[in-house]
Amino acid sequence: MTSFNELIKNYEKIRDYLRDFHIYGYKCRNDFDSKSGRSYDNERRRIENYLSGYIGHENSIRGKKLFITADTIDLEENPLFVTWMTKTFTKNDVMLHFIILDILNINDGITLNEIIDIIVNEYLSRFEEIKIPDNMTIRNKLKELENIGFLHSIKNGKALHYYISKQEIYLLSREIINKLLHTCGYYQNVFPAGVLGNFIRYRVDSSIVKEPLFSFRHIYLAHTLDDEILLNILIAIGEHRNIEFKHANKRNSKVKIRALPLKILDNVSSGRRYLAAYDNKNNCFVTYRIDNIKEVIVKDICDGYDEYVKNLVEILNKSWGVTISNKKNLEKLEVTLIINNNEDYILKRINREGKHGTIEKIGENTYLYTIEVIDSNEMVPWLRTLIGRIISFKCTNKIVEEKFIRDIDVMYEMYRGVGHEPF
Repeated sequence: MTSFNELIKNYEKIRDYLRDFHIYGYKCRNDFDSKSGRSYDNERRRIENYLSGYIGHENSIRGKKLFITADTIDLEENPLFVTWMTKTFTKNDVMLHFIILDILNINDGITLNEIIDIIVNEYLSRFEEIKIPDNMTIRNKLKELENIGFLHSIKNGKALHYYISKQEIYLLSREIINKLLHTCGYYQNVFPAGVLGNFIRYRVDSSIVKEPLFSFRHIYLAHTLDDEILLNILIAIGEHRNIEFKHANKRNSKVKIRALPLKILDNVSSGRRYLAAYDNKNNCFVTYRIDNIKEVIVKDICDGYDEYVKNLVEILNKSWGVTISNKKNLEKLEVTLIINNNEDYILKRINREGKHGTIEKIGENTYLYTIEVIDSNEMVPWLRTLIGRIISFKCTNKIVEEKFIRDIDVMYEMYRGVGHEPF
């Protein structure tokens, strides 16, 4: 039986557990049906080790509930960043990493077979008892070092010749370095793939993290769980390439999808992020929740990429949220509101948040807000924030209209007539 190891080979192994603990926080051991009890215990121990000081728990009749707890106002650094520093490695990983870089530093531009001969005859021959890595292991290590940017290869004839990737070194003053590190301190919590800014800070000067400069009112800590996925998507968008990935549906089964990534949509209120893409199989525009995307593989370049982006923008201009389709018959929504003369800030808010809708004065302190959208149901959460001002509500989607009015009537019954009359 293998012993417990705090390190992991694949980040996906703990990604869902971290999200369940952070976002839900009410699950007990028996709620993780898709995993065995031993698997749950191992992942829980790993998370408790990674996030010591940020784990809370409550006891209930259903069992012990664990959750991640943190006050973001007191945090300049996302505590979940540490989970990216947990990749496991073998003795061969470490040995070949330094041996290959040392060989190419002296013998730049040599082939795989030449590298293997030097490793065996000039390095490992000095040790009496050591297992010689096979050719495939060395080949895979070269490929890994090339993928992460340490090496590059050029094909000459039938063989690949390997070179160390040369990078210019700039000497910077300590003052400039400090400013750059503070910039990374801001970047790590605001921009996509913020864990990269966190890595730079630790690599250059770990003491800088003890001198926090920024405080954030809102930080979506769980975003970093998707950084690797998001980075591959952004690479594909930048290079106009298709991608293949697995997507978890409502039944938690993973469906393999091939799509052309076009835009990242970010819901600033809920924190959810979506990929807007063109589904190659069904020939339509679709959105996918990024936290449900697994194992992104960047594929071939797409011709006519700009045309897809142009068509998507036209669709998004008719959408309220993340629903995108080529639907021609849009849903029209009309809301009559009471806005007093001294409440210009309400009008400014509606003009700011109401997207492509229009608002006009139709009477004393009475205004009509009108909009046509692909899916009017997406507007309901926003409309509820104006609920005390709504006089009438009409929508061509009768299901949405009836549900909205029914919710008002239920609320009216709950408070027994306090306020306005029901619709």
